[in-house]
Amino acid sequence: MDWQYNLYVTDRYNNRVQKFVNGSKIGVTIAGDATGVPGSSLNLFLQSIGIVVDDNENIYVADHNNHRVVLWVRGSTIGKIVAGNGKHSSYFILCFISHLIQGIAMKENNTLWSPHGLQRDPNTGILYIADTFNCRIMRYLPNATSGAQVAGGNSCGNNYGQLNRVYGFHLDLLTNSVIIANAFGHNVVRWRFGESNWTRLSGTPGVQGATSTMFYEPSDVTLDPMGNIYVVDFRNHRIQFFWADESIGTTLTGVTGQLGNNATLLYFPSSLILDNQLNIYVADWYNHRIQKFLRY
Repeated sequence: MDWQYNLYVTDRYNNRVQKFVNGSKIGVTIAGDATGVPGSSLNLFLQSIGIVVDDNENIYVADHNNHRVVLWVRGSTIGKIVAGNGKHSSYFILCFISHLIQGIAMKENNTLWSPHGLQRDPNTGILYIADTFNCRIMRYLPNATSGAQVAGGNSCGNNYGQLNRVYGFHLDLLTNSVIIANAFGHNVVRWRFGESNWTRLSGTPGVQGATSTMFYEPSDVTLDPMGNIYVVDFRNHRIQFFWADESIGTTLTGVTGQLGNNATLLYFPSSLILDNQLNIYVADWYNHRIQKFLRY
């Protein structure tokens, strides 16, 4: 979402980015091929997934299966790689074999393994990337060719110094930290920059569940200005709300464990964003739609 509250949607399996002008339900393709053609050239995507928009309406897109993050300057017909080296296919298989044999993924600081969520510091231009299968958060300075780990990276797992498949996260500049939807860890954690481990905010590490204190593969998280937390509880088909400093959640929308396509149900929701009125926009993945829910 940009400053005019236009909505930007990564249309993953159509390998494109759609822009919806505020109030419109008709999208325009602004990156990738409008007909959904996949590819590895810089005018195409191979599953566009994470996105962040800067103040000039340039977009940074996580090109998931091309293992890179690409910048598309507003109005451009081609992107520029800003993180990762664009390797895919046989490289991915090699990484997967390495992961099975060694228990860790290949973790060079100039490569990514299926990046997902993105966040950007508007003051410095620093880009933060969920390096999903490397189980870490990376930080890239503007124009850098290599990044630095700021969370995770100690193989994949559920210990306090590890992350387990990060999809979405929130950059909390006020506390110099990231709040992470630690998907396969089934919890939400805070990792302060410079520290070697996380602090649990909600969920039970490594244990899935459907109660008000548990998750089943949380996939995204965000905060409102009061510090309250909103969590996409992916496999429970719901959005959970936590008052600041509380670990007991309330379901805002969806019904726990029940999938559906009517106005009150979700089907594997994957991400969310808030507008300035704290209305919630949810990417309802398997229903192929974006749902808006009025402020809680």
